[in-house]
Amino acid sequence: MDVHGPIDLAEELTQQTAGRLRPRGDIPESDWRFWEKRNLNIHRVVGLWTRGPSSAREIGIQTRATIARRFRRAWWRGLGFGVVVEVRDVQGFPEEFRELVDGRENPKGTWQWLILVSRARKKASGLHTWIEGYLSPVYRGLLADLEERGFEVESVRKEKDGLMKLLTAAKPRYFRDFRNDIGGTRRAANDG
Repeated sequence: MDVHGPIDLAEELTQQTAGRLRPRGDIPESDWRFWEKRNLNIHRVVGLWTRGPSSAREIGIQTRATIARRFRRAWWRGLGFGVVVEVRDVQGFPEEFRELVDGRENPKGTWQWLILVSRARKKASGLHTWIEGYLSPVYRGLLADLEERGFEVESVRKEKDGLMKLLTAAKPRYFRDFRNDIGGTRRAANDG
């Protein structure tokens, strides 16, 4: 890996998802690339959106619509996904971005993490749900690669809501907390 040359996020994601998900070059969606694992028990997707908007509202609406249009959630297995969005500017994760990532299963597909990347500012900000999941190593790996390439990296963990705090207190071994061990800034985004 050339740490001084320009970064190819699609290539980085292909390396990070190797052995876990397969590239889906057959999905005709403008400015998007996808990697997917789907079998009887698991359905996970990683998306890369180049030239995404900077507004949390637009990212949320358009990402949910794109995922729903291209990937079907089955009643017997949920759909989990993470998304990398290339934006012009990254200011970290203001409050409105926190609502995009899900704190528990979502019937429309569970948004497990989001990474905003600004090439111009050489900055990446990641937001991950509180629970460790199948896609967590991809999140950590991509942020670590970006940090190695000189990007300023911030990682925020969305904390449990009240119901999940109660459920995980009763059976903690079934819910492994996400390890927010990314370099750079680490903090938790608290939910009520």
